[in-house]
Amino acid sequence: MTVGTNSPSRALKGNAIDTWVARASGMATVGTLALAGFGYFYTVLPVFQNQKLQEDNAKLQLDNEAAEKRNKAQLQRQDELAKKTLQMQVELENQKTALNLASKNAANAIVREESAVRQAAEASSQMKAQYADLDKARVKLAITHLETVLVFKDINANEKFSSAVYLEGDDATFIKAAKDAWPSPFPIISSAWNEASQDKTVPFAYFQRLRVAIDEHADQLTCTKPDLDSLANQYDVERKAVLDGLEKKSKDELERQRVEAERNGKKLLIEPDIIPRFEQQFKITDMYSLRKKYRETMIDAATPCTKKLSEFMKKLPLEFGVDPV
Repeated sequence: MTVGTNSPSRALKGNAIDTWVARASGMATVGTLALAGFGYFYTVLPVFQNQKLQEDNAKLQLDNEAAEKRNKAQLQRQDELAKKTLQMQVELENQKTALNLASKNAANAIVREESAVRQAAEASSQMKAQYADLDKARVKLAITHLETVLVFKDINANEKFSSAVYLEGDDATFIKAAKDAWPSPFPIISSAWNEASQDKTVPFAYFQRLRVAIDEHADQLTCTKPDLDSLANQYDVERKAVLDGLEKKSKDELERQRVEAERNGKKLLIEPDIIPRFEQQFKITDMYSLRKKYRETMIDAATPCTKKLSEFMKKLPLEFGVDPV
């Protein structure tokens, strides 16, 4: 009974021990796990983390060094770029300055070109005006030379004509001589041109222009010359009539004087040579009057010829647009 009575108690104690052992085992397991967790978190994990941190730190240091190198390279590149940018800016400014200067120079060049063109035009205009003045001056000088020579040629021609017209003698020789000495304008001015054109102070081309003008106006430098042969024959007829009438005219004069003397109660004394003396006197006066008439006829016919020269020389400068000499 007793045995029977103790067995249940032991069983209960055994169960309690097992329970506590189980609990203690569980607690040990939990403690082990806690210790393991503690060790992991406070020993393994820190070591691992420290190693990882070291590796990360080393890697970071390498990365930093690489980044620093890259930064240095970039900074150097930036410096180079900055220097190059500055250089390019300086060059750009220089180019802008050069461009502005070139623009100004171009503008100034355009202004200078326009000014040069204007000056060239003005110079050309002045040169043309000066050349025109020089041309006119040379033409005027050529005309002056021509007119100077022409004055002497005209005087000589008129003197020659006058000498022929006033040639002594009762016959028609003076009329025939005037025929060869007739003052025809065109031959006179042609002779004057031949002599004047030898002057070397004026280019020959200007005298040539005068020659052209003279030839073009040849019709203005001609004058009608009377038929001097017929005039000489007519003079001979009148001269013969004068000579043939001298005796009758002398006798008529003697009779007139005798009648005049008787009217006055006087008697005319007649000398033996009175008729020849009357004839000589009448011959002198009548032949003088006859020659004077024919001389005046020739001089009147020659006067327009002389005037044509002076008229032509007055018009000649106008042909070239210069003032009369």
